Amino acid sequence: DQSWKFAQSINMGQKYAYREVRIGPLYPAEALITREAVYEFLSDATNGSMAGFALGKVVRSPIGAMATRAQNVERFLNIGDLGIMHYVEPCYPSNYEGGTKDILDFWSTAVPILRLTRVAGALFEQQKASCNLRIEAHLRKITGQSFWSGPNPNLSLPITTVSDSVPALSQVSSCDLPGNALNITVDLMYQLRWPFGEQAPPPMTNVREVVQKLLANV
Repeated sequence: DQSWKFAQSINMGQKYAYREVRIGPLYPAEALITREAVYEFLSDATNGSMAGFALGKVVRSPIGAMATRAQNVERFLNIGDLGIMHYVEPCYPSNYEGGTKDILDFWSTAVPILRLTRVAGALFEQQKASCNLRIEAHLRKITGQSFWSGPNPNLSLPITTVSDSVPALSQVSSCDLPGNALNITVDLMYQLRWPFGEQAPPPMTNVREVVQKLLANV
């Protein structure tokens, strides 16, 4: 709730379709990292680029720091002293006012999932923190929203779901995170894909193939 208030303070909307990723300790009970260390971590050019904020800016908050970007793609990342990361990326540009809905790219959601998983791995490794992590990915505000079923719009059919929000969840030890970022991304994308469409859902092997090709240069 606090992170959403930070996002709204920089006009990050949640009225229309958006992607959300949350990563943090399974039982966040105490500070794992100082806010100064969070700010220093996000301000590092390598970490900012890994998270997709090479052209963004870092803003301090009472509990940590936020990375924001409004160039090309609007996005927001908040990291607090409990070790919780919260990422939001609207699917529509900031000037969208609810007119005709585009058919959106479903598979591109894998990009922020992989990036944030890698960033979380780097953060916990740098801080020498160890705990069980909960990784969540969501597509929200998607009632009536169509997505391409494949990575090529010309070769795929639009798919929809009856749900307004689609969740995916994975749990992993922070020690295992750096080497499992791709596997976690594939698993979360498989879960997100499951509720869409009227045809049989693609098996895990097909999801892995699509995600691996998409993320080859990420």
